[in-house]
Amino acid sequence: GHKEFPHTAMMFNAVLENESQDKLKKLINKCIDEFLDEINNQELEKYFESVFLTQFEKSRGMDFSVPEMADLIPFVEAAIQVILIDKSADNNIIYLLNSSDEGQNLKYDTHSNLRPKRGAIFIGGHMLGRGITIEGLITSVFLRSQSASMMDTNLQMCRWFGHKRSYFDLCSLYIQRHNLNLFSEISQADTASRHALRDELLDGKSGIELMNVLFSSPLFRL
Repeated sequence: GHKEFPHTAMMFNAVLENESQDKLKKLINKCIDEFLDEINNQELEKYFESVFLTQFEKSRGMDFSVPEMADLIPFVEAAIQVILIDKSADNNIIYLLNSSDEGQNLKYDTHSNLRPKRGAIFIGGHMLGRGITIEGLITSVFLRSQSASMMDTNLQMCRWFGHKRSYFDLCSLYIQRHNLNLFSEISQADTASRHALRDELLDGKSGIELMNVLFSSPLFRL
C-alpha cells in the first residue's frame, strides 16, 4: 500500500570523448567507495550536519518546510543500504550515455535489468544536452565549454530543472562561471525579445511588420 520511492538522479554533462567519460565513471565509483568507508563507523547525524544546515537554509529561503535531522536519519540509513546492495550485487548505478556500442539507453518503461535504478548517476555529452528525459533529476554537474555559442543549442542544454516546483529546493546545479554567464545572458535576451514582440502585437502591427521585428532583432540572429 506504500507509494514507490521516486527516481532521483545526478547528471554529469561532462565531455564528448567516450574514453574520458569512462575515466570519470571510475573516479565516481572510487568516490562512492571512499564515502561508504568514511561513514562506516561514524554517527550519521554528525556526519551529515553541515549538509543538512546548508539544505535547511536553502529550503527555508524558498518557503519550503524541512523535517528535523533526527527524522531524516532513517531515510539516510535506507539510502546507504540501497548503495551497499547495488554494489555487492555488481549492479552499477552509474550509466554512460553515448553513441558507442557500450552506450546505454534509459528504458524506464521496462522491468528488466535494463531499467535505470531508482537512484542513478548519468555521464555523457551530446546525448545529455538534448532530446533525453531523466526521471527525478536533482543534481546537475555541467562541465562542458563551447567554442561557439548557438542560442537554440544552449536553450536545449539548460533544461536542468524542468517541472520540479514541488521539490525545486532540492535541485542543485554545479557549473563554471563563464557558462553560467552565457546561459544567463541567453535567458535575459529571450525574455526581452518576447516582451518586444508582445508590445508590437499590442500596437496592432501586421504580420509582415512582426516578421521584420524578429529578423532585425539585435538580441538573436534568425
